[in-house]
Amino acid sequence: MFFKRIVHREKFLAVWPALLGITLLCVFYWEVLIGKAGFLYRDMHLVHLPMRMNFIDRILNGEFPEWYPFDGLGSSYVGNVVTAIFHPSVWLHLFLPHIVALSFSVLLAHFFAGMGIYRLLRFWSCNQTASFIGATAYSGSGYLLSMGGNLPYLLAASAIPWAIWGFERSVKPRTESDVSGDLWRGLVPRASWSGLALCAAAMALLALSGDPQALYITSLFLLACALARPRAQWLSSLARLGIAGVTAYLASAIQLLPALYASGVRHGGDAALRAARSLSFNPLRILEFWSPGPWMTTKGQVPSELYSIQEFKSLWASSIFLGAVVLSLAFFAISQTGKRHKTRLLAALGTGALIVSLGCVTWTPGYALLQNILPGWSLLRYPEKNVVFVSLAVALLAGLGAQRLFASLQERKWLPLQAFRNRLLLFAAFNIILLAAFSTGSLREGILILAGAQLKAHAELREISPAITASLGSGSCFALVAWILTLPIRRLPYRVSEGLVCLLAILSLVAGTYGPMRMNLVQPEFFVEPPTAVKILREKMGSQELYEKLRLYSHYDPGEAVRRLKKSTPTLGTVNYYRQSVQNLSNGINSLFQIENADGYLPLTAQGRQFTAFKELPDLVYFHGFNVRAAQKLVDYPTDPEKTFELLFDDRAGDRIRLVQGIPVTSLEEAIALANTPNFNSVTTIPVETDEPDFPSQAPTNAQIEVLHYTPEKISVRASSETPSTLFIADAFADGWSATVNGEPAPIYPGLTAGRAIRVPVGTHDIQLIYKTPGLRGGMVLSAIGWIAIAVLAIQGRRKRIQ
Repeated sequence: MFFKRIVHREKFLAVWPALLGITLLCVFYWEVLIGKAGFLYRDMHLVHLPMRMNFIDRILNGEFPEWYPFDGLGSSYVGNVVTAIFHPSVWLHLFLPHIVALSFSVLLAHFFAGMGIYRLLRFWSCNQTASFIGATAYSGSGYLLSMGGNLPYLLAASAIPWAIWGFERSVKPRTESDVSGDLWRGLVPRASWSGLALCAAAMALLALSGDPQALYITSLFLLACALARPRAQWLSSLARLGIAGVTAYLASAIQLLPALYASGVRHGGDAALRAARSLSFNPLRILEFWSPGPWMTTKGQVPSELYSIQEFKSLWASSIFLGAVVLSLAFFAISQTGKRHKTRLLAALGTGALIVSLGCVTWTPGYALLQNILPGWSLLRYPEKNVVFVSLAVALLAGLGAQRLFASLQERKWLPLQAFRNRLLLFAAFNIILLAAFSTGSLREGILILAGAQLKAHAELREISPAITASLGSGSCFALVAWILTLPIRRLPYRVSEGLVCLLAILSLVAGTYGPMRMNLVQPEFFVEPPTAVKILREKMGSQELYEKLRLYSHYDPGEAVRRLKKSTPTLGTVNYYRQSVQNLSNGINSLFQIENADGYLPLTAQGRQFTAFKELPDLVYFHGFNVRAAQKLVDYPTDPEKTFELLFDDRAGDRIRLVQGIPVTSLEEAIALANTPNFNSVTTIPVETDEPDFPSQAPTNAQIEVLHYTPEKISVRASSETPSTLFIADAFADGWSATVNGEPAPIYPGLTAGRAIRVPVGTHDIQLIYKTPGLRGGMVLSAIGWIAIAVLAIQGRRKRIQ
């Protein structure tokens, strides 16, 4: 009796979805909760954890960091939105160990993503079970689980449904009494101020999460939601969206304003289009929406040639699985409630996002078309990232479909149930047909021939065919089992039938996403704070031994990399493969540069001069000029998986701060051309982009350099030479840096395409460089105004509810 009283309490009935969602997260990520694993895969261990550690450590030391020196040649903390240093999840690192704080950030993002969908579906009059299905489908989708290795995009995905819910709450039917009175009441009649506050806060968090692409598309979708309402409500809906949008952009100005300044030195247009082409969604992966994806070879590598068909090269998200049950409910919603504007909008969102995700080839020109008609789109470069909106649309449609199905079951109407079963059967039949085709091999070869695949793609497809066959078989089983279990629903009580559909959706989703989820987890014995494994290895073994033994799968599994190291060097102890920091610069001593810099992993600077320098300069020019002493090289088509990566070591690199001969050039293209001339020595000579006709071009004689002070935001150097020369600093050229020579302002020029060059006259001079983030101070003021406005809206909404 006591248990019955507890279970049937009204409060428990109100919160059971949240409790069940937390339980599912705990079951799914039990290893994380007990400290047996953590999220340190891919960008998490290469970028986000080191960045957050550095930021928090400097905050605790009483500093405010503005320049992050450990990505490529250095990058603005705030100017690169991916850093997301103003997101509330960063605050967790102030109170928790860094690994724990990172894990909680991921888990909380999944929870809030699901709760946002749940609250939105409840607002749309779905019952608790239908809303829970939609919430689970989104929070547990393959795409969101994949982003456990790329935190900013997961944080953004968790905020999107809250922005939509807030806007929907703010929009209410218009009546004749609403237009009477003053102009303000006519523009925003009976506005839900708390809804506006929620929409603005969620959009601000979208901007602060480090994913401007998600903010951009969410804003467009909310605009479509406003225009999809009856024409008589357009003015009021657009006014509400305008209030929320302006407030949100003000609140996030501390992040967006510096990013706008930084975008001026990045490449847009064709460069972004070329990057988008290689990061687009591969059409072969559409099957993965309902069948778990096997897109890896037996050697554990991405099938590069197979994915290069029609210029598609990306396996950016390790899973996009949603499951046949969830997809069936979504298609059921479209067929049963297709006349409702919400259903039409969501169907358009999912379809449009999928088309744009396919990139910019001739037969899917969606992405390239948007570059021509939407301002600012050229700065975006991840077509595949639009899959998050496919997952969002499908999850919401699945909730609406489940509500329609449950309503028919309660009313004892069996025709909609039959329609739902037919869709399950259709998924099963389609998978079985594809399974037969891949088993025989003839159809798969024909498809590749029509697609224009090269011979290597044929070989790769044969290699992964067993995995594809197993995937299609499991997809068929999911759909068939769900179809069989729904057969006796007519004879079951309504609540049991409702629970069975919910259970089928969850189990199908979990079964297909458990494998990809495991890719993001690393065992804690492989966690170590910087300095990196490279530095530790150099202390324990010579350079030649390091060259022979450090061949790592760092981009795929840092734990595997350490296991290989420990196996080959049993006395090494526990280390991990982190990026190398700059050492001993205060004493003017050269050190090992960031090792990831040399293998093209520049996530924060992938559209700027640094990326151009890495791609366009010859390897030795780049390595020697920018003080790269160790480089990790990816071997294409290795004969042995052990040789996928190899370490290159070279002691001939120039000093990070040195006097050189500056050769004046007029453009970036001319600088690249000069650096590509035969026998160009980037240690003693660099191209300097300047329009000064009298720029010194002599080689320094009797040159001496003394580093007086070196911190990320301030560099002080004493330089002397008997000839006019150029001071070159192998750190990134960026807006915000200012220089003085003997206290007098001096210009900073781009040197060697991506570094900093300063003109130095004859004699001994004290040179100082200081960095201040452009737009940061003004952004702070605007953000304070924006958050005050959000607080005022929220208080106004609370007053209305109390009245």
